[in-house]
Amino acid sequence: MNFFKFFRSIFKYGKDHFGLLYILFLGLILTGVSIAMLGLTIKNFVDYGFLDSANLKGTILKFVFFSILLGLGTFCRIFSINLFSEKLCASVKEVVYRKLLNFPITKYDIDGQSQWINFISNDIDTGVTAINTNISLILRNITMFIGSAALLIMNSWKLSIIVLCVVPVILSIISFFGYKLRHRIAEMKSLKNNLFLHFNETISFIKMVKIFNQEDHEVDRLRAIYKKVLEFAMSLFLLRGFFLGLMIVLMLMSIATVIYFGGGYVISGVMTVGALSAFIFNSIICASTVGSAIEAISDITKNRPIFQKLQDILSENYDIKSGEKLEISEKINIRIEDLKFFYPNNSHSPVLNNINLEIKNGTKVAIIGSSGSGKSTLINLFLRFYENYEGKISLYNDSKIQEVRDINLFEYRDLFGVVQQDVHLFSDTVYNNLVYGCKNDVSEDEIWQLLEKMNLKNFFNGMKNKLQTKIGDKSIQISGGQKQRIGIVRALLKKPKILILDEATSALDNANEQEIYNILFSENFKDLTVIVVTHRLFNIQKMDEIIMMSEGRITDSGSHSVLIESDPHYKKLIEEFY
Repeated sequence: MNFFKFFRSIFKYGKDHFGLLYILFLGLILTGVSIAMLGLTIKNFVDYGFLDSANLKGTILKFVFFSILLGLGTFCRIFSINLFSEKLCASVKEVVYRKLLNFPITKYDIDGQSQWINFISNDIDTGVTAINTNISLILRNITMFIGSAALLIMNSWKLSIIVLCVVPVILSIISFFGYKLRHRIAEMKSLKNNLFLHFNETISFIKMVKIFNQEDHEVDRLRAIYKKVLEFAMSLFLLRGFFLGLMIVLMLMSIATVIYFGGGYVISGVMTVGALSAFIFNSIICASTVGSAIEAISDITKNRPIFQKLQDILSENYDIKSGEKLEISEKINIRIEDLKFFYPNNSHSPVLNNINLEIKNGTKVAIIGSSGSGKSTLINLFLRFYENYEGKISLYNDSKIQEVRDINLFEYRDLFGVVQQDVHLFSDTVYNNLVYGCKNDVSEDEIWQLLEKMNLKNFFNGMKNKLQTKIGDKSIQISGGQKQRIGIVRALLKKPKILILDEATSALDNANEQEIYNILFSENFKDLTVIVVTHRLFNIQKMDEIIMMSEGRITDSGSHSVLIESDPHYKKLIEEFY
């Protein structure tokens, strides 16, 4: 990948915060100047600082001043680059988050969800911080190197040549072992990730561990993982200890080399002791800046996979706002013609085949069939989670017909209220969870009326802050049946034209399920089209139409009274259920 092009594309998201970079450059200038002046101050201190108290005092004051200047420059650099990084991260994350929300479901089917959660939660921070922090370090090291190198040459160009011969050799040795060490550390992280996976699995499925009495077994598994970690850790720590020891030896040897040759120049009168002291100081600065710059460049290249992934996402463009305006807003009928669908990762076996169906406005429809028959897949196509199907799904009324893939996706999905088997509650108030997706303001009276119908009024009334109580999937004890009823309230408050219940009453007892169906069949919802996907046959007899599915096909359809007479399979299902 082209790093320069990528960095330029990333930094454009921080254009509103470029003012912080002026503080960064001020810090870099202060750092470069102060390092150079500290070298000169050391020279003057050694040569003249001990001649009298005035020289000593003046030199110490200069040293303190330039030390403060160096500290100020470091403060400006650290403050500005960290704040800029945080602001840039926030801007990039917002863009990536919107793109993740706009991803088609097929993207998540192929890649999974957890990797994207980890990417936006951790990887973006790691990548953007690596760019900003390391570029800041590289710039700092360049300014320090220029200032120190200039003073090296000013003090002794001959000794500078000796340093230029010795330092690259030392740096190459350090870089080689540093490269080995970084790879070993990366392998150690990978091994420790197995520990995380083990802890995550066992704690997440703690009930299963207890039911099967596998506590001791899981501890044994942990020990086996830790054994591998500790064996690897020994070799890592041996390498790390050797590396750090070698660095110290090489650094001291390089200083000894400079002192040996420089001492000869001092004895011969070519340079002063102060000049040699300043030379050693600036040599250490030069060596450390080069080593630090190499480390920074290495850290940037190490994050190349993150940069590549980020570049790919930022270049993706999923335009979900396009499409023609929805022109059918009342008396909406649904027509499906010759529908055939394959999942993206299985192009050989159709999940749905030759589906033809018509659902009139206000009709209450049940879709039944065994697991894997295609019921939920059909619902996914209704909701346009997948659009790569053959055939047509259309909305129509007396004056207009529109193929759903041609309609603006936002406007189209506003027609639907959906409740799935697993109802998810956000970490927010009860009220905000209930009005999630509502385009118009919803009064608390309206909410309480629906909650009362769903037998939830007393439950929420008993909470300290009632509708303003903070909830979430794990924040308070809410049963599966209560969640499903909350989901139905949420869907109805949206005032949809089409309500889809996908196994949405599976956790309810018969009485509560009966009450919900009574509400949906009441006069208030006579124009609401209801599509129910269910395995439970308790209430489907009252449906206007029952659609039977098997192996991706519609095998029969009709009312309960028609199917009980004409379809032996349906009759058998009813008899077995009761």
